[in-house]
Amino acid sequence: MRIICGRPFPEAPLKNAGGYTLVEIMIAMAIAALLMTSVFYAFSQNMDSWHRGEKKLALQSEISTIMYRIYYDLKRINPAIYYDQNFDLWVSGEKFKEAKPNEVELIDENQNRQDGFERIKFKIFMVEPFAKSQVIEFYLKKDPDSIETKYIKNKYGSANVLIRLCDGDETIISEHVEELKFKKEPSRISTLNVHVKVNMPPEYRAEKRTDFIDLKVKFDNDHITLREALASTAK
Repeated sequence: MRIICGRPFPEAPLKNAGGYTLVEIMIAMAIAALLMTSVFYAFSQNMDSWHRGEKKLALQSEISTIMYRIYYDLKRINPAIYYDQNFDLWVSGEKFKEAKPNEVELIDENQNRQDGFERIKFKIFMVEPFAKSQVIEFYLKKDPDSIETKYIKNKYGSANVLIRLCDGDETIISEHVEELKFKKEPSRISTLNVHVKVNMPPEYRAEKRTDFIDLKVKFDNDHITLREALASTAK
């Protein structure tokens, strides 16, 4: 303590040197890096799981879409019902008025009936508006430049393109169909077997990329017939 003019004057306190040492900074950085690595790893694992789940759901969604569209249209097939000028009700299939039963046409495109039919064509009569009809077909889109029965591949080259044709308008149902077959049940002429093989592209990297649809559609109405035809003679 210094004395000025006989009065004590306190010395200024020494300032405490602030900040961190180099060792403390390096330890803090190491801990932060470890925490960031742990967070990034956990995030990466969650993202991988999410992508795998998304790709798995994509296959299931594709199966559901195809099955619903084909089955829904086939179950809408009904005999044509109409009124004549005398307001008498007529049903297609009766042996009057030159009425004919509804035909479900199975078309063989590869000239080999042993492996089933590759195309189906049928007519749907609507209730509202009354007597309006639609002609519907399902098939794999053919390559117009191919002489043989070859189909257009999707952009991945892993499968073919499934088409629904309604009154001349084409709609793509799926781009991941490898096989499409229609067969009559040998013991039940009113039962139609539908076989579809769905193959998702390798880019999905899912554990399961291929699945099958096997439907049995039974037509309970006697006015519906299954007819076989070659692609060259099909109308």
